[in-house]
Amino acid sequence: MGNDKVNKEKELFNSLNIPDWKFQGNPRIGGQAWGVEVRNENTKDLGFFRCLKSDKKIDQDRFKRELNILTNPKFQHENIIEILDYSIDGPNLWYISRRGRPFDQWWLNTIRKPTLPIFDKAINVILKILSGLSLLHEQNLVHRDIKPQNIVIGENDEPILIDFGILFEPAEDRLTPIEEAVGNKQYSPDYMMNREEEVPPWIDLFQIGQLLIWMLSIKPAKHYWNRPLHWKYVRYRSDLDDYQVSVVRSITALVSSFSTSPNNASELIGLINLIKVNPTLNATSDVSNAIMKRLANNKISEYQRKVD
Repeated sequence: MGNDKVNKEKELFNSLNIPDWKFQGNPRIGGQAWGVEVRNENTKDLGFFRCLKSDKKIDQDRFKRELNILTNPKFQHENIIEILDYSIDGPNLWYISRRGRPFDQWWLNTIRKPTLPIFDKAINVILKILSGLSLLHEQNLVHRDIKPQNIVIGENDEPILIDFGILFEPAEDRLTPIEEAVGNKQYSPDYMMNREEEVPPWIDLFQIGQLLIWMLSIKPAKHYWNRPLHWKYVRYRSDLDDYQVSVVRSITALVSSFSTSPNNASELIGLINLIKVNPTLNATSDVSNAIMKRLANNKISEYQRKVD
């Protein structure tokens, strides 16, 4: 960003008279907003200031909806981004969230090393994100945009879900026309690209499966492919043993289809906890049988076909 633009955004930030928070670093443009790292001079908290730059009503309504969710005590969770300050009054809509490190850089540069056993770390990331999502799914809310770029790393390497701008809330007026696609092509099912009236939590679980593929495949293929990957044709790192690959394939197979997926994040947590570390399970058939017992219902034959 040029110096003139930096100075302009800095002047705007200073004009807001946000107590104790100081502009730090260079502004970044993303989507319908611009942001910059900030620091609280009293508490020493590090935050990220985000200000809406669009004057379109739909963008303003989305920004307000995002803040309404993130400031609701019902959705405060260690794996959902924390809002430190905000304003929805006046011409400038903004908020300051707790700052985190980019998840994709952390995973690729720190965790994804040839000498590191990363299976457990990947499963832990998935469980943490699902834990935050479970609060949303309990209220039939759907994030709809889960991808590495919408996760940050907080203290103690805690993964935190961010960017709730296209969250679906069934109790509120729909902001996006049914015929208009939302989300991202790399991590979303075709269902989202051909909009339907229903927006099920399964969409988030499908994206979670794609995130797991991104973390554990031979290379981060999502950087080179602009569609979701089919679970059956993914090649995984050679340091994953047969049992671990079987677990990953079982999870990604089940969430790949609405007809076979668990209903929500809580159900997927239960399934993963059942099979992730169980040395008594055989690497293939016993994993499949364990999933069948956990999800026994009228979809058993479809589950069995998918997992096998």
